[in-house]
Amino acid sequence: MHWSTTHVAFILQVVPELAITPIYILKSDETDTEWEPSWMAAFSPLADLQSQGPLESLGLWRGRGICIIVRNDFETWSPRTQAGTLLHEVAHGIEHLNQPDALCPKVNLSPVARELLSGCESEILRDAGIDRNILIRGQHGSEFVRLGFHLYWRARKQVILCPNDLQFLHSIYSLSPERYEDAEAALAYELARSVNLNLLRLRTPPAEFLRLFT
Repeated sequence: MHWSTTHVAFILQVVPELAITPIYILKSDETDTEWEPSWMAAFSPLADLQSQGPLESLGLWRGRGICIIVRNDFETWSPRTQAGTLLHEVAHGIEHLNQPDALCPKVNLSPVARELLSGCESEILRDAGIDRNILIRGQHGSEFVRLGFHLYWRARKQVILCPNDLQFLHSIYSLSPERYEDAEAALAYELARSVNLNLLRLRTPPAEFLRLFT
């Protein structure tokens, strides 16, 4: 049994709507994806393809899905740090799955699109004039924050967490921690019903929530 099995099971307890989506969790030394030493974990929409070889060798490959890469010392982290980190990346994964043609073939993507989806700084992005700080902010926008709230709300029944464990609000992201209470109030109606909603089919967010991002 791969070390990630219990962590995948935790994710499915929180987000059962992902039951038909392959979920992969690998340590950075188990895959050939590009890795920055400062990262704790990473999701990119192409990580599953980039890790297909290692996943096949481990007997884990089940097709395209959500692939999360974590630092090699992941298993030494506290349970709440593990859970919060994984759910942060799951929020990115769900946000991507909600996009049209989310799992399109890699050959259909331009070089710039490939680098954007890989989520790492590169010469290609710099030559295209894409600022990394703006990119990071855009990757943590209103949909990501909304999903972060839902995952936090649901996961509290499984493990002791605080919102900061999921890092879905941050001073360099699209919504700062100072706006947490405003965002929570704006989403209160749907959060109260979160377990009965499908995070892959959420309706348009409340206008008062979206106004926090303007």
